[in-house]
Amino acid sequence: MLYYSDDVDKYLKTLIPKIIIGTEYKIVGSYGKLKYITDVDITNYVSKETNIMDRLKSVVKNLSSQVHFLTITVGTDPEFDIPWTVLDENTVTNYNQDVSTKFVKNLYAHGKITETDRDYCLELLIKKPTVNNLMLIEDRLYQKAKIKLTLSDLATFKSRIPVGSIAHFIVDYQDDFIPIDVAFVDKEAPTKYVKPTFDKGRYLMFLKKEYYFILALLARYFYNDQTNLQKISYLLNDRYGNYRQILMNLFYLIQFMKYPIYDSDQIQKKYDFVQKKVKETTDYENILTGIPSIESLTILESDLTKHLNKQFEPYAKHYYSLIYPKIKLKFADLAFEYKNGK
Repeated sequence: MLYYSDDVDKYLKTLIPKIIIGTEYKIVGSYGKLKYITDVDITNYVSKETNIMDRLKSVVKNLSSQVHFLTITVGTDPEFDIPWTVLDENTVTNYNQDVSTKFVKNLYAHGKITETDRDYCLELLIKKPTVNNLMLIEDRLYQKAKIKLTLSDLATFKSRIPVGSIAHFIVDYQDDFIPIDVAFVDKEAPTKYVKPTFDKGRYLMFLKKEYYFILALLARYFYNDQTNLQKISYLLNDRYGNYRQILMNLFYLIQFMKYPIYDSDQIQKKYDFVQKKVKETTDYENILTGIPSIESLTILESDLTKHLNKQFEPYAKHYYSLIYPKIKLKFADLAFEYKNGK
């Protein structure tokens, strides 16, 4: 496993100035706060007039052999524009069965989604178009809708790379690897959080019964109860934090196969190393062997996520029972049996 340490931190902080544009940046997210490293998120402050394309090409040209440019996310594909609108947990507008079915089939016909994705979405559309079904479809299409450019794409990309784009780098560290995301943010534009009228991320978390993240949400209600807070922190960070690193590893192994920055032997070596993590640090038993594929890695990622949520279900239910019914979390009834005070 890859642990946060002074040595890792020193190594990364010698590299970060070489992969950003300019000099203004801030490390955000969980890096440096948790025992297990999953990735490093960086906010890179730039002027809105900055030519990100040219500057990024210069950065990539001068990368050391330990750092690899993977892709840059520059927006979303308009072909994925959803033909309905989920306003809240009870309300859908602009829904038409035929239009929605055609939308999914067109994505498949244009090579935007796989046959498995198509069948999954169509099965949900065949049923009554509930908010739950439509939200699950949106979630399935979310990552696929992102426009990602490789280094070769940059040479032919005609549009200006907008502020708000995110460059994705991979850093080799011993036998492991560390993803680094660099988000280019306008340093002159004030950042103001606007609370959404309908928090789709939170709704999906409960709908998909992601008990690891649900427990992380519950932790904030135990700040005045240090005994239970420490127990929750131990579960999230020490006892099961390794799963989060492994799942991030699997996500990026899939990306390496979609956007090759390593040859097949290197990918196999990294996959074998992740397998070793699973075998030595988890109680998950259905390890896949042989040559990895996008399909097999996706299955492993999904199964390991389900396994993690199964581990956390009793913990999440226990700690929610300690605050319920005094505190009733919105959408919690999707993951818990507590309804109407029962």
